[in-house]
Amino acid sequence: MKNKKFVALIVTVLSLSTFLGFNSKETYASSSVSDSAVTASLAQQVQLVSGKVTNKNTGSPISGVTVAYKNNKGKTYTAKTNASGIYKINVPASRYSITVNYVGYKAFTQSFTISNNKMLKTFNIQLAPANTEGKLTMVAEKSSYPVTANSINVIFKNNTKKDSGYGLLYTIEFLKGNTWVKVPLDFSVNMIYKTLKPGQSRTEAFSLFQDQYKYQPGKYRIKNGDNIAEFTLTAVQQANSITMTADKSSYPVNSQSIKVIIKNGTTKESGYGYDYSIEYFNGKSWQKVPLEFAVIAIYLILKPGETKTETINLYQDQYKYVAGKYRVVKNIDGKELTAEFTLK
Repeated sequence: MKNKKFVALIVTVLSLSTFLGFNSKETYASSSVSDSAVTASLAQQVQLVSGKVTNKNTGSPISGVTVAYKNNKGKTYTAKTNASGIYKINVPASRYSITVNYVGYKAFTQSFTISNNKMLKTFNIQLAPANTEGKLTMVAEKSSYPVTANSINVIFKNNTKKDSGYGLLYTIEFLKGNTWVKVPLDFSVNMIYKTLKPGQSRTEAFSLFQDQYKYQPGKYRIKNGDNIAEFTLTAVQQANSITMTADKSSYPVNSQSIKVIIKNGTTKESGYGYDYSIEYFNGKSWQKVPLEFAVIAIYLILKPGETKTETINLYQDQYKYVAGKYRVVKNIDGKELTAEFTLK
């Protein structure tokens, strides 16, 4: 009788332990799955990747471009470039095939591996213009014009082997974020068709109709049929002011120095010292480049109407520059002036 009670007690304890989940094999299995989940989670840490999309021939930024990252599992992540050609994308660590398809440029495809660490990843893209042979093309005569410009010159070229041509009807659009928006203009044009012989070029002036619309500095484009000509409208320097500009719009990324041109457009003497700082544009804001250097404490006089050229050392031994948009910042006569430039 005692043995029967003892067996019954053992059965009861075993049943209770099963009900409460006290099973050693199941417990270890659960622990093993948890460890795998943690490992998988670490492998999927999201990484920030940024880059700039530019024209391979000119180095100018290309806006509104969709950059696609496709990983080895077939999942695709996309991002669009802003007005400065900058894109930012958050993706898990993996091996990616990066593709870009944009009107007027050859398709771009390249592989890129993103690893698990906290360092900012950079992947810049240069798009080669598509072969224009056999097409009628239209480009702006200059990449930028003052925001007060009354018209934009565009160049039509017949790249075919037979007569081609164009009409004079057009629209103007401005880039708002990543979207092109039509400028509200009301005008009429001569409905004529202009012919171009094979290889022939012609320049046309397209009015901006400043009396109808208040243009702001930014990126614009003219559309004429299937042709598009992009350009930038820039702010006009105020009269009777001191200005500072880079002597070139772009420099090689390994340049040791750049030059800035400082002009006194006032009627009074002005001046400045040798001190300056350099900033880079990260896609949203300007960030100071961490440099440490000393300058001679000299105050240079700038007479009315006088222009001086100064050399700005980039201190390549202190900072690894990457392709992108930069600016020199100087205090001149109590005012902070900037001179923008591109490294490519």
